[in-house]
Amino acid sequence: MSRLSVFATASAAGLLLVLLIIVFLVQNKATTEDTATKVPTNIRDQVQLSQHDTHDDGFLGVVLADELEHVVCPFDAFIERLLIREGNGVSLGQPLIQLKATHLDEDLDIARAALVAARVNAEEARLNRTQAQEKLERMDKAPSVYSQVDHREAELELARVNQRLLSEQSALKQAHIRLTALEERMGKSVIEAPFSGTIRSLRIMQGQQVSEGQDLLTLIAPSQGVIRFAVPPDKVIGVQNGTPVRMQIEGTDLDYTGTVTSINQQRDESSQLIFCLAQLLVEPNSTPPAGGSGNVFIAEQLRVEP
Repeated sequence: MSRLSVFATASAAGLLLVLLIIVFLVQNKATTEDTATKVPTNIRDQVQLSQHDTHDDGFLGVVLADELEHVVCPFDAFIERLLIREGNGVSLGQPLIQLKATHLDEDLDIARAALVAARVNAEEARLNRTQAQEKLERMDKAPSVYSQVDHREAELELARVNQRLLSEQSALKQAHIRLTALEERMGKSVIEAPFSGTIRSLRIMQGQQVSEGQDLLTLIAPSQGVIRFAVPPDKVIGVQNGTPVRMQIEGTDLDYTGTVTSINQQRDESSQLIFCLAQLLVEPNSTPPAGGSGNVFIAEQLRVEP
């Protein structure tokens, strides 16, 4: 083998070794970066798990509403005017939604016409009865003038007009009931707030077609400071009636204190948690928002280390 061939072979081997070293270094760097990335994540997971176990972040709680009502559509209609928005505070009797139902307008016109016709028919039947009564009275005063057949016919005529009068009076009553019902229904075209509270879960838009019985919105009354929070079974031993609590409302700077008032010792089937109630101390003009959620801290969590 010539010196040139040996040199070429050595050069190729050296180049291959360099390439292998580079590949090793690249793989090692990737492994190191991956390990460096995973380790903090694992540590972070362990920290979160530790916090969950010790509940340094508190228990999840929600402010209960004193009253809640799902407002439904009273009849098929479309939303002519939407007078509120999600989150608006409203007062008792305040108009919320204006409905428009063309078919009800038509039904009202028909019902009004039917009532007029029923009144005319009832008045006519009443007049016929009066005439039949007067005719029979004349026959009774002059029995020699009228035959028994005529007298009998007059009695039958009075019975017939009495029956017709009863029928027309019943029809008049039914026509009046139907018109009243339709007017009362039309009176529900403007949906008003059944109590003072806050609009939640607004499910409609102006101009939208809605059906009878359809949920339109939810109205929540102001809270009285009662909260409900969930506690893992292994932590419930630290919660008793009268235990001090503090709640921070999520998304606000509101912070309230209070005491536990009730503990349900039975686990919730789906979550396996124990649910507790607490009464917060609130000022008349500073009640926590109904439906608001946040972290609830119990006495042990409120304790400050010396």
